[in-house]
Amino acid sequence: MALGIVTRLRPPREAALGTRLAAGAAVLTLLLIAIVLVSLSTGPLDIPVSHVIAIIVEPTGLHLTDYDRTEELVVERIRMPRIVVAALVGMALGVAGATMQALFRNPLADPGTIGVASGGAAAAVIAIATGASSLFFLALPLFALAGAIGTAFLVYAIAIASGRFSVATLILAGVAVSAFMGAVISLVIIAVPEQGALRGILFWLAGGLDSRSWDHVWLSGPLILVGGGVIIAFARDLNLLMMGDDDAGSMGVNVRVIRPMLLTAASLITGVAVAVSGMIAFVG
Repeated sequence: MALGIVTRLRPPREAALGTRLAAGAAVLTLLLIAIVLVSLSTGPLDIPVSHVIAIIVEPTGLHLTDYDRTEELVVERIRMPRIVVAALVGMALGVAGATMQALFRNPLADPGTIGVASGGAAAAVIAIATGASSLFFLALPLFALAGAIGTAFLVYAIAIASGRFSVATLILAGVAVSAFMGAVISLVIIAVPEQGALRGILFWLAGGLDSRSWDHVWLSGPLILVGGGVIIAFARDLNLLMMGDDDAGSMGVNVRVIRPMLLTAASLITGVAVAVSGMIAFVG
């Protein structure tokens, strides 16, 4: 009898939870839209919100109001790419952080736990110091992305070197590799001979979204959306992994496949975020 009561009570409870989640998502979406409009309208050149909305919807053929050509260029070429990159970076680091916390069953875990951010930063610093970052427009973010992904594979290779995967070993390997990459960054900063390169290194390490263009959006957007989509698609398995590998395995989760796949996806989107924004992991 009690079991039947619990069974009958569960659907309304789940429905209420779904309603709260939907309401929360709607509120956050409206808040995001408001923030985007404010960000597009404010700056050295203040643009009325009505003009911003008109510029955004103009490509659809809907003409709401007249606006200046300068306002259009500022919105489309300068402010909009920065805002899109900021949204992508925030989404990537937020999803990656939640994934790391679930995989490691540690609420203090973050995207930098396994040294991905440090690896990307080290590669970017070396590229700036050697002048490789000036080879072509997207050279710097591509170097940073390669360093982040390479670091992720290195840490994972160390974690499975004994033939058996261990979360504790993975975390320790990440801490060690992150410390090593930090030492590499410090060494390059000390040894770099040119003041211009040094300023470039320090400026990049500080992180930022200045000079971001649509090229950065096309570079980061697809990778972040694909990586984040993979993680979201396996959200149920991720929740079960928080109960422990044995319990998750008994409920049908292929732990040996799902864990490294989700870890790779989280590392990928973290690396992409660092590549286009620098060391600003606190966004997530």
